[in-house]
Amino acid sequence: MLTMPLPAAGVGAMEPGISAGLTFDAAGRLFPVVGFDLAYHYWPASPGFKDDFDALLQGRGQAIDAATWAFSAFQATLHVKVAAPVSRRFSPWIKAGAGAYLVDRNLTGLVAMARVTTAPGAYGSIGVDVPVSPRVTLGLDGTCHRLWSKDDLGSDFVALEAGAHVLFGF
Repeated sequence: MLTMPLPAAGVGAMEPGISAGLTFDAAGRLFPVVGFDLAYHYWPASPGFKDDFDALLQGRGQAIDAATWAFSAFQATLHVKVAAPVSRRFSPWIKAGAGAYLVDRNLTGLVAMARVTTAPGAYGSIGVDVPVSPRVTLGLDGTCHRLWSKDDLGSDFVALEAGAHVLFGF
């Protein structure tokens, strides 16, 4: 999967972000499908989210000096996916997952706070898949991530993403 965060919620518009990762679904005839995700996210923070994080840092006598700030996260989540095979040409689906996000707060020179922390998180996705061969499917998707990170980043983080993916069947 390859997605771009949209400037909304906790994501800012001053620089581009990106997300890329792998999704593994259980093979067979399980319904709904279960699986897990491994992904990397680079999220530029919105001014409001940065202000919340700055307020947390200022309570510790520190601040972010730059006008903008971004952080990255590695995602490891389990998910459940339900697809509606409405035709042979396309298949809409919904997916929900939860797990851990290893957050790199992208702090340099700040010693009072660890640079990397773990935050619990969840996401929901909607999308559509279009088979292009018996073992390859292309698709588009939209995802909303939520990290419960108030203690680590000053407020909970929400990111909306739009993206594309390629599925390989074995």
